[in-house]
Amino acid sequence: MTSAIPDVAVVGVQKCGTTSLARIFDLSPGLSVSEPKEPNFFNSEPAGRFYCESLRWSDRADTYRRFFSDTSDRLTVDCSIQLAFDEVGLSRLRGFNPDVRVVVLVREPRARAVSAALHLHRLMVMHGDERAEDAARRPDRLFGDFAQLERYSRYRAMLELLRGAFTTQQVLLLVMEEAFGEPSNACARIGDHIGRPLPFVSEHWARSWNRTTTPASGVVERGLRTVSRMVAAVAGSGAVHAARRTGLPDRIRHRFHSPGLAAEIKRRAREHVQRLDFSADVAAVESWLGREVSAWQ
Repeated sequence: MTSAIPDVAVVGVQKCGTTSLARIFDLSPGLSVSEPKEPNFFNSEPAGRFYCESLRWSDRADTYRRFFSDTSDRLTVDCSIQLAFDEVGLSRLRGFNPDVRVVVLVREPRARAVSAALHLHRLMVMHGDERAEDAARRPDRLFGDFAQLERYSRYRAMLELLRGAFTTQQVLLLVMEEAFGEPSNACARIGDHIGRPLPFVSEHWARSWNRTTTPASGVVERGLRTVSRMVAAVAGSGAVHAARRTGLPDRIRHRFHSPGLAAEIKRRAREHVQRLDFSADVAAVESWLGREVSAWQ
């Protein structure tokens, strides 16, 4: 542990198991995970609805420390998962701690993008976004935002940014499908990388890793907890406004729980991604790892 924070940064990728990894970190007494999981302190632009306007880069380091319950004898862990595609943000992270240990999870690019489309709709519901009701009638409307979802499957660009910001020894690249298949090995590799052993609880991993079906009520509950933590950390921030947007109208909740809607969104997302070429991104991951990723074949 150093006086610089964070000690560990999980910088990506969305819908690749990062939330489950954060839960595993939470089980370790030697680690202090930020609250919320994604403070987005280093991001060069707002990331997500819960971005705090008062936490811009110009703020002092002690403001950032408020997101960690204990920084005295535990490694601090930041899981701002959009950071991997943010060149300025990665530079800021390196400036805070040049020796930070970086962890990145990736997933088969098309599967990740489809999962992200479903996740986008959940977020719309969670925030009372009027587009959620529209998407219930016209799932294809979601894909007005699909360019951004697709972006996070462009691993070649991401790895170029990481290579420019850190040494290869600082970055641990994990394939989600492999980590899910052999979670004890994944825990061991991550523990070796960050210098602290991780607990492995097979039942917990099997239950939580890559959970893709979360009831809307559970999403809202977690969102409200996140808002309350951020308000406590930074009084008067934009999170107060975000808290007012978490209503869930019955008509939207009803449509969100429709199995047919989820299936339709998934079908349209799959049709969309089948037209995209991710071969260069798969090749970049395999080049970094020095081997083929058989789980993606």
